[in-house]
Amino acid sequence: MFSNLFLWWFRKTLWLAQITLAMTLISWVGLGYRYGWGYCFLTEWQWQIKSKRGELSLPDSYIQYILQKLGFSYADSDVNRVVLFLFVVSILGCLWRTWRKFSAKAGTSFVSK
Repeated sequence: MFSNLFLWWFRKTLWLAQITLAMTLISWVGLGYRYGWGYCFLTEWQWQIKSKRGELSLPDSYIQYILQKLGFSYADSDVNRVVLFLFVVSILGCLWRTWRKFSAKAGTSFVSK
């Protein structure tokens, strides 16, 4: 999620943001269709490792897990809403930066001279 939030801010990492955002969207929606909306294959993998190491009672969300480790306790639905909101903002920001990049190369702009 950290990469989704910040990679699109920088011109040199915009391409990487596009990949991570696409992978997240495919996981949340594509795999989520089968395993439950918002499914993350990376979280599943982490949970398998943590379970084998004896850590049980893991939350559904890795963000919720991090918040619990930091001593915060929020309702799952609230955390999910905030994460979804930030994800949508990141997608819109990435699309905006990509549009600006290509419109600058083409020399087009909506601003009249």
